[in-house]
Amino acid sequence: MKMHQNSPQKILIDEGGFNGTATLAALDPIFEFDKIFTIEPSARLVSKIKNKISDPRVTVLKCALSNKTATSSFFNSGNPGGSVYQQAPAFGSEGVGNQSIVQLVDASLFVDIFINNNDLVFMKLNCEGSEVDILESLLLSGKISRIKNMLIDLDALKIESEVDRALKIMASVRQSGASFFTPEEVQFNMVTNYGGIHNWLQRAGAESKKSILLRKIKSILYNINIFLNHPDCNGYHKMLLLRKFPFLKVLAKSNRRKE
Repeated sequence: MKMHQNSPQKILIDEGGFNGTATLAALDPIFEFDKIFTIEPSARLVSKIKNKISDPRVTVLKCALSNKTATSSFFNSGNPGGSVYQQAPAFGSEGVGNQSIVQLVDASLFVDIFINNNDLVFMKLNCEGSEVDILESLLLSGKISRIKNMLIDLDALKIESEVDRALKIMASVRQSGASFFTPEEVQFNMVTNYGGIHNWLQRAGAESKKSILLRKIKSILYNINIFLNHPDCNGYHKMLLLRKFPFLKVLAKSNRRKE
C-alpha cells in the first residue's frame, strides 16, 4: 500500500547499514532528513543499529534490496563483506562462515511503496555486490529518476562472476543521466565512514537551506555528542579541527616529543 504524504519529504535510503555510522552522519541537523530507511540483512547488526540509534525518523529494516522479491542465502553475516554473493570477499574474521536466510525486496517495489514522486531522495549503496541488482531494477523500471543522488560503492568488481555485468550496468547508469558519486570522489581522505557519508551528503546537495544559523548551532552540539560517544566516528572530527586550527597539530607533535 502506498504511503502517501501531504508534503514532499527528504529521505535517505541507507542500503548496507552495517553498524549505523552512515545513518548517524545523516542525522546531523544540517541535513534535516524527514525519514531514513536503514537496511541491513544481518540480525546481529540490526540489533546493534537499534541499540545505537533511537531517533523516530529512522526505520531499521532487516532485509536487502535487490532486483526481485524473494529469499536468498546471505554469506558471512555480520562481516563487513557480508553478501548474497558467496564469492564476495570477507574483511577480517568477524562473521566469516556465518550463513543465514535474508528477505530480498525489489528496489523498484520499495520505491513504489515508500517514496512519493515529489520526495527528495538520496540513496547510499554499499552492499557487497547487491548494488548491481538494485541499479538494474531501478534502471528497468525507470525509478532511478526518482533518486536525486546516489553514493555507489561498486563492490561487484570484487566478484569475478559479476565484473562484466557491473561495468555494463554502470555504463547504463551514466547513460540514464542519474546523479551519483563514488567513494573515491567523496569518501577517501575523510578518515571515517561517518566523515565520508557526511561529505557525500554535503557534496550531493542534501544540506538544508532553512534556519541556517540555528541549524549550525544544533549541528555543532550534535557533533560534539558524536565525538564524545562514538569513538569509531571521531577521527573525522579530529581531522576537521586540525584543518581549521593547524597549530593544534604542532602542539600534539610537541607533546609527543616530551613523552
